[in-house]
Amino acid sequence: MFNYPIEIDKRIGIIPGNDICIFIVTGRGGSIYGYENKYVSLSAELSKHYGYTICVVASPKEGPLDLIENMKLCRNANINFTEVRYIGVSYGALVGAQQGWQIPQISKMLLINGPLMINWHKTKLGAEKFQGKEIMFVYGEKDPSYKYFELLKNIDSSVASLYSVGDADHHFSGMEDKEMELINYFVSRV
Repeated sequence: MFNYPIEIDKRIGIIPGNDICIFIVTGRGGSIYGYENKYVSLSAELSKHYGYTICVVASPKEGPLDLIENMKLCRNANINFTEVRYIGVSYGALVGAQQGWQIPQISKMLLINGPLMINWHKTKLGAEKFQGKEIMFVYGEKDPSYKYFELLKNIDSSVASLYSVGDADHHFSGMEDKEMELINYFVSRV
């Protein structure tokens, strides 16, 4: 099994690469490995295919996750990158939407099934303040937040786009290939 070349307290897994960093934040209580090594496999594939630096951050079970602090921890591991492409899953998507605007190196964000019922006003405000190139909001039509999907249309941002995936639940169960297709589409474009 593949392991991260650099691990920080089992909270951050890093694969060094080029100056583009794919910064992945897991769902609440998720590990850097993921269910059935989902994040390890994803990281290895992205690193091999694109040569990007990969940083995977585990979200705590309780309490907030400070995105700026976690970005600093990656940099303190002697990882140098000039551009960040952020991928947030569930709680990680919420964190990206609410805090990503504070980090100018983040050029793009892919936010998958972030809970829309938690501090909607912070999610909307954060997305509107984001100065990067793109925010992709992705929701499975069987995700609990999908019933609030229409709220995303109220975000006043020229860089925000919305995607729904029919039959996908919160974890993309049985549709992992579709999730990987979305991730590859996101990370491959300039």
